[in-house]
Amino acid sequence: MDTKSLEMVKGMLEAMAAKLGVGASHLWGVLVKQAQVEAYASVAGFAIWLLVIVSLYLTAWRMSYHEGLRGATGNDQLSHIPFIIGTILTVIGIMVFFLSFSGVVTGFVNPEYIAFTKLTSLVSSCR
Repeated sequence: MDTKSLEMVKGMLEAMAAKLGVGASHLWGVLVKQAQVEAYASVAGFAIWLLVIVSLYLTAWRMSYHEGLRGATGNDQLSHIPFIIGTILTVIGIMVFFLSFSGVVTGFVNPEYIAFTKLTSLVSSCR
């Protein structure tokens, strides 16, 4: 990042701090804490998402192999459809889970980076 952008971030941080009546270092601390809180919220969201994926998969498996669709349709050939759809949705859910997991790790390991990227994106949107 060039020095002009860094100066814009610093100026914006000081301007926001002045409007709030606090020091820039205090505002920076608040932004870092917010990044950590967002990481915790993402973990909670991932836990809920994982429960949904597991319940979807188990429901599809139960419908396919235990109950089947034979009672409803009289045809056992359709009993694999819920399992196939459930498996596809489960794979998509797992992919989404792992693709967005790096942001959560960054929020725990380096919350300053998250705060800095938010400030720089705010500065770049103001240009």
